Amino acid sequence: MRCSSNLCIALTVATLTTPLCAKRTKAAPGVFEALSNSGASQFAAAVRDTPDLLDLLIAGEIAHLLAPADSHSPSLFRPRHGSLPHERRASNSSTPITLQAVAYNQRLEDMQSGTSRSRALKGRTASPDPYYGFVVETVHEANLNDDAGQNLVVQPVDHYSASDDDDDGPTIIAQVYSGLGKVVNVLKGKFEFARCANKTGSIYRVEDYFSVPENLCNTVEKLKLTIFEALVKCSSLGELLNRRPSITVFVPSNEAFEDAGIVEPDHRFSKQTGGKIKSLVVPNFLGYTPNLEDGQVLTSMNGTKIRIEIREDGIFVNGAKIVQRDIILENGVAHVIDEAFPWR
Repeated sequence: MRCSSNLCIALTVATLTTPLCAKRTKAAPGVFEALSNSGASQFAAAVRDTPDLLDLLIAGEIAHLLAPADSHSPSLFRPRHGSLPHERRASNSSTPITLQAVAYNQRLEDMQSGTSRSRALKGRTASPDPYYGFVVETVHEANLNDDAGQNLVVQPVDHYSASDDDDDGPTIIAQVYSGLGKVVNVLKGKFEFARCANKTGSIYRVEDYFSVPENLCNTVEKLKLTIFEALVKCSSLGELLNRRPSITVFVPSNEAFEDAGIVEPDHRFSKQTGGKIKSLVVPNFLGYTPNLEDGQVLTSMNGTKIRIEIREDGIFVNGAKIVQRDIILENGVAHVIDEAFPWR
């Protein structure tokens, strides 16, 4: 007989809190005990309410949880009324939760030991190329090629060292770039939980939930990149750019457009604008900053060549500097640049 939804969840939770797996590691606690130990009980409650994530945890497919600490983030809770207690958001609570779960990634392990910082410093002293972190794949669904899960970019913080004194508060060891330009701090400290087959998973504390990536048009609207938004609308490219998987978009800032003489675009720009917008879009390439290389030449949607330069003062795209990096989209990534190079 098929069990009810609530019973199935209860059985799954029991599996994750008691050693039902014959080969479960004895030295590490279950995931919910580990989350409690890490000070992430609110996140633990959200995980309990997310059946898909529970299934992956019980199967041993989740190696890392980036868990918002209770003391920092009440993001999944809100007051229903001023005098009533908090309640969980009714709208698809699983959406931000799956964005916090990652399959095994060695660089996350290195980050806690300071190895990633050592690589960063070596990169800065041995060559002119700054170190731009690494990409992790979450179990959150995304519109990317090869059915990949949603990616996030992790940037280790240079001033971290394994001997830092924590008396003045938690040490920030990295930052995570997520949707809508949100950047979340990762705190020093790792908590292990038991997986099957004598494996352990890791819990890293973060200061907030990651923002769920949205499509390009929603993203530029919410970031108030109004001129680019208007140009996309009048060129009728919005639906194409929102749906095409694995794109990289270089978005000129409002100031960049103003410097190029584009202030209040309207439908008169539609015929000439389409090609210029396409010259800012690279198809079938996830150009997160860790994936960009000095001297690399990318081909845009209309065939324009885009040359990447990595200097000590930043990353440049056809001479335009990236001033806001790694804005994660549901179908790729966007970077804000300080020149509208197709309009030069």
